[in-house]
Amino acid sequence: MAHSDPSAELDYDRRPLGSMTVEFAISARYELCVDCDTCRVIRPVNLLALAVAGRDKQEIRTLKFRCHKCGARGVPRLSGWEDGGRTSYS
Repeated sequence: MAHSDPSAELDYDRRPLGSMTVEFAISARYELCVDCDTCRVIRPVNLLALAVAGRDKQEIRTLKFRCHKCGARGVPRLSGWEDGGRTSYS
């Protein structure tokens, strides 16, 4: 359902992950999820747990995620708010 106020509409933009690190994603208050194309499931990932495990300086695109259900390789998807709109990185 659309908002009655056009200025309230969200501008959704998808961008490449680039060299974004776990540490930066935490500081920017982004949310990380893993998308499994096989199961068609999106599961949240705890960024703080990755940092505590010593992966805070690692680039998110180099992390290898597996689906807990089927074991297929998952695609990381990072989302957050930038410039007044919802932004997603994959």
